[in-house]
Amino acid sequence: MRTNQHPVVTTHRIADWLWCGLHLARWLPTWKRYDPDYRPRDAAPVFVSARTAAAMIPDGAVVAGAGLGAHGRASTLYFAIRDRYRARRHPAGLTWIHCGGAGGRGRLPGTLDDLAEPGLLDTVITAHTQTVPALRHLGAAGDLRLHLLPQGVLSLLIEAQAQGVSTQRTSVGVGTFMDTRVGPGSALCPGSGRSLAEPDGDALRYRLPLIDVGLFFAPWADREGNVYFEGAACLTEMHDIAMAARANGGKVVVMVAGILSDSERPCAPALPASAIDAIVVSRRGEQTASVPQLRQWNCFLPGTDPGTRRMLDRIDILDRILGTAPARGRADHAVARLAATLLLAHIRRGEIVNIGTGLPEVVARVLADSDAADEFCFSLESGVLGGIPAPGGMFGAALSPRSLHSSSWMFHRYRTDLAVACLGMLEFDRDGNVNVSRTEPGVANSIGPGGFIDITDGARTIIFVGSWRHGGSCEVNGGRIRIKPVGSPKLVARVREITFNGRIARRRGKTVYYVTTVGAFRLDEHGLTLTHIMPGIDIARDILTVDPTIAVPVGGPIRIGSEITTGQGFRLPDHLPPPEIGRATSGPAEQVESGPSPVIAGSPEPRP
Repeated sequence: MRTNQHPVVTTHRIADWLWCGLHLARWLPTWKRYDPDYRPRDAAPVFVSARTAAAMIPDGAVVAGAGLGAHGRASTLYFAIRDRYRARRHPAGLTWIHCGGAGGRGRLPGTLDDLAEPGLLDTVITAHTQTVPALRHLGAAGDLRLHLLPQGVLSLLIEAQAQGVSTQRTSVGVGTFMDTRVGPGSALCPGSGRSLAEPDGDALRYRLPLIDVGLFFAPWADREGNVYFEGAACLTEMHDIAMAARANGGKVVVMVAGILSDSERPCAPALPASAIDAIVVSRRGEQTASVPQLRQWNCFLPGTDPGTRRMLDRIDILDRILGTAPARGRADHAVARLAATLLLAHIRRGEIVNIGTGLPEVVARVLADSDAADEFCFSLESGVLGGIPAPGGMFGAALSPRSLHSSSWMFHRYRTDLAVACLGMLEFDRDGNVNVSRTEPGVANSIGPGGFIDITDGARTIIFVGSWRHGGSCEVNGGRIRIKPVGSPKLVARVREITFNGRIARRRGKTVYYVTTVGAFRLDEHGLTLTHIMPGIDIARDILTVDPTIAVPVGGPIRIGSEITTGQGFRLPDHLPPPEIGRATSGPAEQVESGPSPVIAGSPEPRP
């Protein structure tokens, strides 16, 4: 077991707080600034101002954007489109496609929320709505059509358009709210029209309108107009969007942070100049929120290890200052240790693990401190393979990753090669169903599925993690957990919306756990069985009063030791079993097939 523990207040810790404070002090005063008329001197005709690029988008166009969360935001283009619409009422009636959450939760400017002007957008198709409250409110008011699709399905639909295919038939989403035999389908609000997901026998058929304009941020261009992805924290859908727009006879508009000299250019561009219609240069382009691409963090790039653990601690501090991630208590860390223990019991050497956002990020930190971490491979739906997943507001990137791929590449892998997924949950029920996509009724309370539906469809083993009660609290004292009966239980008779279907998972032979502050439950043919119980928890008082149908094994569940609740003496296995013969593994980076889209497996030189 590695000895890297979260630091106490030391000289380094104080220095990290000061560093983060100065970092944000330099960023915050500039985050809304942009120059709509800047164009590099003596540049090729493909280089235009942001104002000119916005004028290239016709009314009624279908626009697709790339990026996930805070990564790869085409902020200058968003500002320019918004301001042109305010001044001229054009472009109007756009359909906007975006796979990952691309909002700022009402706080960060330069996101899709800046396009929340009535009439500018007619339809938004996305996988995640939690971070775009302004768009949700437009939908609730009847001023915007909103559609949700699973992130993997959406990314693969975009990829398919380059081959002239506009629909996809798949098992992903069957039995969830995407399936109109179970829920509302893709349409999030009244008036959004026909669902983009419809039953087709024992599967669903998804469709997507043809992309007219691809619009995204990439790190660099050269003077000839070739575009480069080196330096990006994740690649997401950049390449696929450009290829789809070109195949459909549309336009590709790219925002970059700078122009590379001949000596700085990598061997080959990710996109040739012949595939680009317009390039906008904005020196304020960011690798991720608060990190200018011109001062990129190389810790997000393959082949680097510049103080990974310390950078994780700094990201934690930034999240605490900005409020982009909740503070985690001792009970959360107990859940993470139990989940990490179960995860390693269900994985073999070289296999792939997906880590979700929220409490699963704590599980990743526990796993990263084990010697076994070198024997399996973390992955993210943004296309990042290997490394340690970045937490909080920088979710979607990883520190010291093995390689970067497109989102579609990763979702292809998930459909065949995903060993374990560790994901959060809003609520679960006695049938094993899980809801992560909705907090309350109404458009404004929709979160969206993100990649959750695709990931759970592909994973062999799924470990859900969460607290036992909403808004409740528990004490960890002397290694024992005491649940305070405050807040509603997360275990309910029936979930508000089915994002994961337990019955179908059982039928397909998946192994499923639900790890909470009272212990762990396993899904079997009878429903939920209590397999592990935390010290201090009383089965009758704390569990069966919530749901008396929970099965308790003869002889009782496994009683967890205090090393899980306190961390003292906690140790994960040093090694994993060898891979099964014939089963795919992650393999070395140079052996991973990248398909038609770019793969970045080496670290470029840092920018001056």
